[in-house]
Amino acid sequence: MTIEPGNLNDQTHFTKTYRQSRNRLREGSLVIFDKGANSVANTQIIQADNLQYVTGKKLNKSDDKIIAEFETYNPQVIEKDSGIRGIKIEKPNSTNYLYVSEKLQKEQLEYRARKIVSEIKEQRPFRRVLTRIRLFQNDSE
Repeated sequence: MTIEPGNLNDQTHFTKTYRQSRNRLREGSLVIFDKGANSVANTQIIQADNLQYVTGKKLNKSDDKIIAEFETYNPQVIEKDSGIRGIKIEKPNSTNYLYVSEKLQKEQLEYRARKIVSEIKEQRPFRRVLTRIRLFQNDSE
């Protein structure tokens, strides 16, 4: 673990940390890092050392297209109870895995619905105040 100034980019921080620790890793070791440090340059230095890596991926427009067409990729069932299904996309220098969880999707939609209802309820007093202000302004004109 290394500590750098708070404004140092994660990709740069990863490179510095990796260079300090690379001599301790054996060929074929697995390097795991978060998506903030994920970059072409960082994955290339790992691969150049004959190591494997796993990281999160920042989704982009091409990923959005794949997600929109997810069912056409014949996703495999990963965990039936949670409704987790996934696809594997092979690329020349990497493999992307995309997963969908029906249970998580349902939970997130329910959470968002509760949050919207809560926000609507919280704004009722503000609407009354705004209405009174408008009435007062109309009276004083």
